[in-house]
Amino acid sequence: MIRASWRTRLLLPVAFVLILLAGSVAAIVAQETEMGRFVDLGVPVTRAAIFRQTLGPDETGEMSRVYAVFTQNGAPVFLVQIDPSTGEARQFDAPLGTHPWGLTVGPDNCVYIGTAGDAAQGGLLLKFDPARPEIGLVNLGKMAESETYIWALANGEGDDCIYGCTYGNGKVVSYNTRTGEMRDYGQMLPGQQYTRPIVVGKDGWVYTAAGTTEPDYIALDPVTGEHHSSRPEELAGTRVAELEQGGWGQFRKGTDGHAYQRDCGKWYRLVGGRAEAIADEELPPAVTPELADGRRLVGVFPEGRWELIDPVSGERTSGQFEYQSAGMEPFVIADGPDGKIYGSTMLPLWLFRTDPHTGASEVLGNPSGGGGEIYSMLPLDGKLWIFDYPGANIASYDPGQPWNKGSEPQNNPRMYGNMGDGHLRPIALVLGPDNRFYVGSHAPYGEHGGAMGVFDPVLGKVVENYRNLIPRQSINALACDPESGLIFGGSDISGGGGTSPVEKDAVFFVWDPQARQLAHQIVPVAGDTAIPMVTTAQGKVFIMSLPSRTLTVYDIADRSILSQAPTNSGRVFPGAAGLHSDGMIYALTPEGIIAIDPQTYAVREVARYEGGIRCGWAMNDEGVYFASGVHLIRWEWPEQGG
Repeated sequence: MIRASWRTRLLLPVAFVLILLAGSVAAIVAQETEMGRFVDLGVPVTRAAIFRQTLGPDETGEMSRVYAVFTQNGAPVFLVQIDPSTGEARQFDAPLGTHPWGLTVGPDNCVYIGTAGDAAQGGLLLKFDPARPEIGLVNLGKMAESETYIWALANGEGDDCIYGCTYGNGKVVSYNTRTGEMRDYGQMLPGQQYTRPIVVGKDGWVYTAAGTTEPDYIALDPVTGEHHSSRPEELAGTRVAELEQGGWGQFRKGTDGHAYQRDCGKWYRLVGGRAEAIADEELPPAVTPELADGRRLVGVFPEGRWELIDPVSGERTSGQFEYQSAGMEPFVIADGPDGKIYGSTMLPLWLFRTDPHTGASEVLGNPSGGGGEIYSMLPLDGKLWIFDYPGANIASYDPGQPWNKGSEPQNNPRMYGNMGDGHLRPIALVLGPDNRFYVGSHAPYGEHGGAMGVFDPVLGKVVENYRNLIPRQSINALACDPESGLIFGGSDISGGGGTSPVEKDAVFFVWDPQARQLAHQIVPVAGDTAIPMVTTAQGKVFIMSLPSRTLTVYDIADRSILSQAPTNSGRVFPGAAGLHSDGMIYALTPEGIIAIDPQTYAVREVARYEGGIRCGWAMNDEGVYFASGVHLIRWEWPEQGG
């Protein structure tokens, strides 16, 4: 897709945008290399993701515009300004920045965006001045050199500042809109990586929630920089119930100007950095942005639609707008039950499918109750089974039936709830000998110890769940041996977000589904922290552990190690390995594709993709499928490549 070279532009003709939003047009491009033939199947998802939206001023300062900030993986974030009175929309591309979590209209009537990402693209503050649209989005730089996420932004009270909460070191930061000064207030809670969200009361104090492992509510005096817990004395020493399981603090800015926090089921008014208990009926409505005519924002939607509501009459108004997007990166790729290749994006979660013969792609929608990303998918009995973040939500999708999402048996996709305790990111998935799904997950935020659960697709429910199967570690890989009927797995020493590992060695384990117990476990390589690959062939288990990149070959019958040797292969993606009909094991790395000989244990790179590999994986008779940036790529088996 051709992108305009100018920073500010009126948007595309409707006909073109409708094509853009429906999915990619087939554009198969073959690339011959010395190591095989790569085929570019195009950009499966050409939509962008709306991260934040609000109402704001026009060039005169009047509240008459709708703003939405988008993320796209093929280019930096962009801002769309919509005039609901005329339907005109303008798009402003940022010079840098990914994942715009923070958005606010500052005291200077400018729109500010806080970004999240890597060290170069994350932690930035972007500025748009409606009075000077020709300047476009300006990068003001990092709000704190150490931070890569600006989770949220809030206006100060009479101090010309906007305040941000961060990830990296869990800080509060500020920007003075009058002087241009950035200020780093430091870490709010020792050892904690998150602060989220943030609110400023009319008392001028800044309030945030900090931490995941030992979370607390924090009050900050922005003048002195002093900060302390804002919890009432009667709750001292108790855990903040609203922050359990990785939840973020519950705040609101009331119409009376005060900040409020919810703590252990009660609301508290925040005054001078201290919490005062109030009755629920004393809680004022939250401040809600309004246009000059009183209308409020219902939402801005990625298909190119906005909607407003009059809170008095209830009348709704809406309109269409257009935008250009470079596309979204796939997060996972899988074989489908219908011969198509399926995948999904992250934040938001969109399921797509691609015809491997024509390259035509279709965006289907969000198949489950999660809003993050799909971590694993498998076909079974004509359906695609889906497990996503957060919480390992479960869904099934029948490609032969109309889309009708819900939780009842007649729905398609059908949602089944989540896997339960200990499941946040369901990174490992395998079909067991009992035709049940075995799901391995990384631990929730602030906790150690993931889980392995068993989901019965016939019963439509979780029938077993084992938290801390490998104590204080997450489950990172699973495989099944059809001959022995055993399940094999590998761990990762990491816990949930905001934690540091407490164990030192990743574990390989054997699970007996009949006995419902661990049958064996070993540490393949002391000091290796993760096992992303566990796959079976010829009565053996092939285990890749990191960071040493050692291949360990395990004998199923004897429960002994047959071979162990370091490899020169790249890091194997979790779940991206399997046995092909030619008798070889293939696996995907960020650089290319490796092959493992189950007889000789030799490991060699069979294909290297110079564009780099984002994720995988699907494998069929035509080749191996993976994502590179926003593109879906197929590496064809040598005999088919030419």
